Amino acid sequence: MRAELIQQAGLDAGAEPAIVISPTSWTRDEAVDLVLPAADALEILWRDDGPAHGLVMVLSGAGAGREAFERRLHARTPRRVRIVTTWVSGDDYPALVASADAGLSLHRSSSGLDLPMKICDMFGAALPVCALDYGDTLRQLVTPEQNAVLFSDARSLAACLDHLFRSWPARSEAWQQLQAGAAAAAAGPRWTEGWQREARALIFGAAPRT
Repeated sequence: MRAELIQQAGLDAGAEPAIVISPTSWTRDEAVDLVLPAADALEILWRDDGPAHGLVMVLSGAGAGREAFERRLHARTPRRVRIVTTWVSGDDYPALVASADAGLSLHRSSSGLDLPMKICDMFGAALPVCALDYGDTLRQLVTPEQNAVLFSDARSLAACLDHLFRSWPARSEAWQQLQAGAAAAAAGPRWTEGWQREARALIFGAAPRT
């Protein structure tokens, strides 16, 4: 899957770009509008320095906003930062996530109360996460600077990616720390375990004794 993404980005087969995956539904709850200006900001930051083979940002999924985004994308001339859109089946989705070097959550939560479960997928693949910050609810899922870095706009998204990948393919200390934190998060208690231990009895009462 990784080789296919590198080829789709128009890079040589031997290239070792950093790959960032962002599963998206292309709805208003996804801040996809930050991707292109963040990529342009990175091009400026990496004009004379940066990852040896650049960065590939992969936006996966299908939805109403994808076509308009792709029209803007096709007008862009990439240098160090390439963006590709794709869609994979549910069977291939785990391999897609596992092929990346970091995950990107653009979920902005119109309610401010829901959690982007895509981050659980990223932690399951031990991926450091860059996540759009929408308040305290998000911190139920991520721990800033331990398994994720947070951003609020295109400029701070570019800063997050620069922080993680400027030296790529050499793994920066920041990337290694977040990767270890993501792996630890994946090894923690599962939702079902937390439900049984913390919530079930409060909602349904104690289970009957047998």
